Amino acid sequence: MADERLELLRDNLAAMKRRIATACAASGRDQNEVTLVAVTKYAPLEDVRRLYELGVRDFGESRPQALWERHPQLPFDARWHMIGRFQTNKARRTLPLVSMVHSVDRWSLAETLSSLSAERDRRLPVTIQLNLTGEETKAGFAPEQFVEEFGRLLELPGLDIVGLMTMAKHEEEVERCRATFAELRQLRERLGERRALPVLSMGMSNDFDIAVQEGATHVRIGSALFAEPAT
Repeated sequence: MADERLELLRDNLAAMKRRIATACAASGRDQNEVTLVAVTKYAPLEDVRRLYELGVRDFGESRPQALWERHPQLPFDARWHMIGRFQTNKARRTLPLVSMVHSVDRWSLAETLSSLSAERDRRLPVTIQLNLTGEETKAGFAPEQFVEEFGRLLELPGLDIVGLMTMAKHEEEVERCRATFAELRQLRERLGERRALPVLSMGMSNDFDIAVQEGATHVRIGSALFAEPAT
């Protein structure tokens, strides 16, 4: 059974990489520009370990407690990404375990991470989360608010703002997600003269092909990696 599960994950991972390569080819990009972040939120630890065996090194968690538990279970060269909303009182324990925080969605979190990173004499790579759909259920800075406050964010010690992050609406017709991803790319271009922002963290299991075509550098894939084949 364990071998069968490994083969399933191998096949799923290969399929995701093929889709990334196809999306890159369609938009004239190099597939090496795109990092697949395996989202482990609903995955058993053994599957996470199997993905590591298959060569995956970038893992995304949205729950700090799960990150605390899983981080020591993988070798030191695994890179953990915090991709979900979390409370500032969990930041001190979380920060030393992550290579990047994708979900800086509010000032209080930015200030807390800045302070804690400065204490450790570190510049923490982060992406600023934008709410481009206007949905109340989604966190993130409103785009115009972010543009107005971008300069202040850049001044926070301890933070290395490397890019932007967003989530599109869940659409039955994924092509409808394209406008959201294009807007994030355009926002990066708009700010480019003030600060280079090489990272665009956007695209999940249902829409990452479109996100890659629109410039995603990091795609956050969970269910498509771990799903059993359709029968």
